[in-house]
Amino acid sequence: DLLYRGARLLQAQEWGERHEVELNPIEREFLSASIAFKQRLEQQEREQQQRELQAAQKLAAAERKRAEEQTRATRRALLFATAALVVALVAAYAWFVAFAARSEADRQRREALSQKSEAERERGEAEKQQAAAETARTSAQQSRNSAVAAKKDADELINFMQYDLSDTLGTVGRLDMMDAINARIRKYHKDHTPEAGHVDALREQTVSLGQQGDILRDEGKLEPALKSYRDSLAIFEKLAKQEPGNAGLQRDLSVSYNKVGDVQGAQGDLAGALKSYSDGLAIREELSKQDPRNAGLQRDLSVSYNKVGDVQSAQGDLAGALKSSRDSLAIFEKLAKRDPGNAGWQADLAFSYWRTGTRLARSDPKSKKDARTMVEKGRDILNELKTRTGLTRQQQQWLDSIEADLRKW
Repeated sequence: DLLYRGARLLQAQEWGERHEVELNPIEREFLSASIAFKQRLEQQEREQQQRELQAAQKLAAAERKRAEEQTRATRRALLFATAALVVALVAAYAWFVAFAARSEADRQRREALSQKSEAERERGEAEKQQAAAETARTSAQQSRNSAVAAKKDADELINFMQYDLSDTLGTVGRLDMMDAINARIRKYHKDHTPEAGHVDALREQTVSLGQQGDILRDEGKLEPALKSYRDSLAIFEKLAKQEPGNAGLQRDLSVSYNKVGDVQGAQGDLAGALKSYSDGLAIREELSKQDPRNAGLQRDLSVSYNKVGDVQSAQGDLAGALKSSRDSLAIFEKLAKRDPGNAGWQADLAFSYWRTGTRLARSDPKSKKDARTMVEKGRDILNELKTRTGLTRQQQQWLDSIEADLRKW
């Protein structure tokens, strides 16, 4: 009750703002308490007004709802009255026509019974047709399943012919049989067009084109072989573009580039061969970066370096050829060190020593001693393999060529 209020508080507040430094702590606290009390009163007043406003709104809403309900009740009463009048009129009319209607009702009842019998007969017929349709659908599904199973068996047979059997026939030099088998495989793929987006089926079809190119190349038919390889390459480019993250398709594409390059090189188109080999090399460099522990991808990369080096050497770019050979050799050294018991990698290393040493001697005659040391390393590895596991016909040819080169030096 002692706190300032009203005009007195306003005067004290204005005086305090002008003479704040003259107020002692007790006066300042008293003035602050008065201001706080005033603010509480104002807040309470605003809250009371808000409550009153909400109550008024609720009351108005209730009144409005009651008015709406009254309006609806009035409308319903009017509708009931109208309906009652209509019913009375209808009843009066029905009373006049009852006698005639009774006869019509009897006729309609008899007709209804007849229609019911017909409907039951038709329903029975429909159930029979439905059962027949279900039987046909089941039979169709069984036929489809059988067709899918037969297609799967045929695909497995085609894959055996396309890979295992073709490899075996290639080993024994039966190009005629390989050609006949490849023709049947291509006809099968033509007659059984892959569904849109079926990447594996499209890949198998493309592989058959590549194998046709292999056969034509081995028969010395370079121009048609190049066409088959280019057709295969075009499809692999589309597939690889559709799935850029598919490492298998990317590798297939690099192989296709190399096959095109092989034929271009055999035709003397060194610039074209270098372009094809370089495109394959770029893909394999990217794949080897993505999976550096994958020995197969590393070997692919070293093979690409060798192919590029062969063309560079044929073009007279001895320095470039030597660099490519050294890049290939570095990979084979790592692979052979990782698995010393792998005869295939040891043979690859021997070939790479021979190729690099030969190119070093050609590009820098002053390094002939180092070059000979490399070639001798290749010879020693092949001799050791010959004692331990024996050599393939190609590896024996390498060894004979190395011995001949060393005798010339």
